[in-house]
Formats: sequence, C-alpha cells, structure tokens
Amino acid sequence: MDTENHFHRIFLGRLFEVTLPPEEQFTAEGTPLKPIGKEISEKLIYEPAQIKVQEIHRIKYGVDSGDYVKTAPPVPAIIPKGIATPELLAHIIASKYADGLSTLSARRDLCSSGD
Repeated sequence: MDTENHFHRIFLGRLFEVTLPPEEQFTAEGTPLKPIGKEISEKLIYEPAQIKVQEIHRIKYGVDSGDYVKTAPPVPAIIPKGIATPELLAHIIASKYADGLSTLSARRDLCSSGD
C-alpha cells in the first residue's frame, strides 16, 4: 500500500462558518456590508484510529458583489496557518515521545488510519 499520499478526505459535517460580529459589519463611513464570498480552509482532526477533515468557511464582506472590504477572523490555531488541530498534535507528540515511535512509524500509523 502506498503511504506517501494516503490521506483520504472524509467530511463528516464538521463545517464551521465564521462571521463578523454585527457591529463590525459596516465600513468606516457607516455603509452596511453584505457577504460577497468565502475563504475556505481545512484542519485535520484526529480521533483515535481516524483522521478527518474539518472545513472552515470565513465569510468575506463588501459593499457590492466585487468590492471586498474585510473577512471574518481566522479560527485560533496552535500552529499559525497550520492544518493540524490540538488533538492531532497531541497524538503525534504522544506517539513520538511517550510511545517511543520513530518518525517513520508514526507517519505510517497516521497514513493507515485514514482508511
């Protein structure tokens, strides 16, 4: 089995939509903003023996359909711009240091857990 690119995308309804608070949905001049798009990002979630994808939609706001003004803030993360959730990082650290697995063995375990 090829473990090089063996992560499967499993979407289980873990979709989060991040919006601006109502008081921030205005331009500096007071013009109301309306949603004009989304920024979509994904995070990897570790649940024992499974890796799943969490999709995050950050709403973009603007005055008209093409006039971008601002986007809802990103969800806080341990590693900025990283896709690993705290659960996945905890598993990696425990596998590496507490269980004494080599990096290659830990990688093989994660790759096979996507099945």
